Amino acid sequence: MKFVKGQVAVGHRDDLYRVRDQRFLGSESFVERVGRGRSDGPSYIYDISIQELAAHVSSTFGMPTETVCL
Repeated sequence: MKFVKGQVAVGHRDDLYRVRDQRFLGSESFVERVGRGRSDGPSYIYDISIQELAAHVSSTFGMPTETVCL
């Protein structure tokens, strides 16, 4: 909070409004560093049928499969 209050006095800074790749706000080095750590795909993929999923949810929550599939 102290940092934020201290920066209010600085006023408007155009550099804080330069967005890169429509996702990142920061310097070029920051954007590169964050971009290297990202992947746009899912971090995991499960090969499970909807029937298996419904059965597991049904079992976990103690409800009939028919209720899960409504």
